[in-house]
Amino acid sequence: MKTFTILFYLIVLLISQNIFSQQFDKKQINPLSNTVAINLEGGGTYARTDFNNDQISYIGQFSLDYFFPSSSKGVFGLRGYSYYGELKGKGLYYNISTKWPTIPEYFTEIAAIGGGLTFTINASKVFYPYVFLGADYLYFNPKDKNGNKLPLNKANVYKNNSWSAVGELGARFFVSNSISLNFAVNYHYLPIDELDDVDNAISNGRTNDLFLTGRAGISFYFGGTKDSDNDGVSNENDLFPDTPPSVTVDKVGGHVDSDKDGVPDFMDKCPNTPINVKVDSIGCPLDSDNDGVPDYRDLCSNTPVGTEVNKDGCPVEEKVIKPIEKSEIILSGAVSFASGKSELLPAAYPELEKVVIEMENHPDTKWEINGYTDNTGSYALNKRLSKARAQSVYYYLINNGIDGTRLFVNGYGPDYPIADNSTASGKAQNRRVAIVLVTGENPEVSKDVKVKRTYNSAIERNVGKMIFTDGSLYCFQVSSWHSMVKAESEAKRLQSKGYKAFIVIADSPQLVGTWYRVRIGYFNSLDEVNKVIAELVK
Repeated sequence: MKTFTILFYLIVLLISQNIFSQQFDKKQINPLSNTVAINLEGGGTYARTDFNNDQISYIGQFSLDYFFPSSSKGVFGLRGYSYYGELKGKGLYYNISTKWPTIPEYFTEIAAIGGGLTFTINASKVFYPYVFLGADYLYFNPKDKNGNKLPLNKANVYKNNSWSAVGELGARFFVSNSISLNFAVNYHYLPIDELDDVDNAISNGRTNDLFLTGRAGISFYFGGTKDSDNDGVSNENDLFPDTPPSVTVDKVGGHVDSDKDGVPDFMDKCPNTPINVKVDSIGCPLDSDNDGVPDYRDLCSNTPVGTEVNKDGCPVEEKVIKPIEKSEIILSGAVSFASGKSELLPAAYPELEKVVIEMENHPDTKWEINGYTDNTGSYALNKRLSKARAQSVYYYLINNGIDGTRLFVNGYGPDYPIADNSTASGKAQNRRVAIVLVTGENPEVSKDVKVKRTYNSAIERNVGKMIFTDGSLYCFQVSSWHSMVKAESEAKRLQSKGYKAFIVIADSPQLVGTWYRVRIGYFNSLDEVNKVIAELVK
């Protein structure tokens, strides 16, 4: 019996924890809220007494339930009930009395009236489990099979009434809005041991009698608070009776608009819009030029479609790196070096600083550093001196951040003069260091080796008019979009006209969000690019 009692209260505890731990998505009126139920039920009883063969008998119960108003899945209620039934058993029991005879069986008439508290969960549309705790005033009358009172009952040894504590678990299964089928089991605890007309003094027992019941029945429901749109506001208070499901409303059923932009939260795709900002039909700030920056933050309205903008809605400043205009830079020997020396003079630094900047702006380029002398002195000495001067320039450049693999050093001595060595002015012109842009293959690569060129976007630069090059190949940008779908549509349109269009994804802190750039390429020269651009403009 202790095991059953512990199990019963454990089930009650688990249900209670489940009830109070639930988190509900939104406030709703419980369907049982403010409802009265009439319950008609019948079933069986089973007692635990001093007899060793307690048996199942019958019970019938009538009850009334009232459910308090509730805006959650759980609802408390009050129950009043009355029942009539029988307990019975037979067999043996331990009799130590010399005064009272051993009886073979008992048939105890029971009747009670009582009440208590219910808690019911709206687990689903049709399933409502509940728990009940209460007490009743019980009348009992032990008899034999012929209807005669049993010995102790006949002798009025005990009173035929007692209080009883009741715990019940049950469930309601709704077949319509006003009718449900019910199933329940309950446990009756009593402070007496005479339900079978045998008390502990006779049987030398230590526990009191108790009994269980199991019932099934039907309930009819009346009244209640109606909430047709399930928004948590009763019909009589709901000024907006057709609210869509799962929409948060105020106390009169109005749709909540947290940011006061005129678009209710359930339709608002842009919550927390600042006050007094104009929005569209889905609650998002207006963006008249569709550049991704709302009008209230857009400092450059009417930006052309397809133009990349920064966080202020203004076109991103086009960083243009002009093509290299000078492919050869000459350092005068007289100005840059002392006579017969290879160390650089300070007078050479300003020109070399310009060379460093040019090389940084064009990281894909490679350069030869060629040293030359006039024909004064021995050929071998002039070769060594010209090579040493070229190396001085090389070390200056790499010490200022230029990658040495981009530089190729040569010392040609008096070879390849550019002026007449028979005159002083001619000799001065021949004493020089030439920094020459390498075009075509690297000097180390044999002329008969084919080198496949691939566009390197990591080192690309904008040479103006949204034309980009990595120093070898060229492409140009047609448009830029926030939407990949629109970018793909534009690329397909250009491809259908025979252009090699593709998409480059740009995502940097300078830009507002991600942009999808539509480009056409690749070309071998700037002239080819300009020719295709001219075709598109027509």
